[in-house]
Amino acid sequence: MKTILPFIISGIATGSIYGLAGTGLVLTYKTSGIFNFAHGAMATFAAYLYYLLNHDHGLAWPLAVAISVVVAGPVMGFVMEPAARRLQSRFAVRSHRRHWSFASAFGLRASDRTSDPV
Repeated sequence: MKTILPFIISGIATGSIYGLAGTGLVLTYKTSGIFNFAHGAMATFAAYLYYLLNHDHGLAWPLAVAISVVVAGPVMGFVMEPAARRLQSRFAVRSHRRHWSFASAFGLRASDRTSDPV
């Protein structure tokens, strides 16, 4: 049992992460009609922001988590919401929804790497 227990715990943690990501994607698609490919990029951006604040700037981890989740999450939502509203109109072309989603995902990924010196 001691040899299996780490794999069970690891599997539960990994499955929980995949479950939350899948639930977020389904919720976004069902409410807006747009399959948001930037969903993972937004989470990655928050993780990079946490690392930048905690590791590079020396902020305490509870404050870095609060800024990453409570501040960065809503800001990204408020920035992306007007574009999503315009894409929901009956005049919007369906392919524009996909292009917006890909563009926002790539934009977030590019902004993550701007502070990386490598």
